[in-house]
Amino acid sequence: MANGVHDLRSFSARHARADEDSAPGQLGLTAVVEQIRQIARALRDPVSGPRRCEALAMDLFRLCDRLASSGAGGAPVSAEVRRAYATLSPRELEIFAALAQGLSVGDIATRLSRSPKTVNNHRTHIMKKLGLRNTAELTRLAFRLGVAHL
Repeated sequence: MANGVHDLRSFSARHARADEDSAPGQLGLTAVVEQIRQIARALRDPVSGPRRCEALAMDLFRLCDRLASSGAGGAPVSAEVRRAYATLSPRELEIFAALAQGLSVGDIATRLSRSPKTVNNHRTHIMKKLGLRNTAELTRLAFRLGVAHL
């Protein structure tokens, strides 16, 4: 087994479980950064560097794919929540994304030429359909679903 593959597997095994206190995706990002550092170190070795870099790069791609499929490095979104998300109307999806980006109900109402009461009613329906209690949960879910980005 190539050193890079072994290094990534041992690193991933050590960091596979996030603390309850860790931010979602924090350990995934740590694993990616560590993998990039290993590639940089391997580049300095003129003999085995190219072969090792290739193995490390492939491991990095697989790691990134795993993180992307788990919802931006956070906990995977349950099938139940995905089904509920699929029931949102086009207008609810638009408002869901706008709320997740930090826009206020008033700002969204102005952009959509709707009353704030109408937008708030949509917000209430979205929260109820998705089983969310507050805007922070809505935003977290939007990032996990890939609806919102930094």
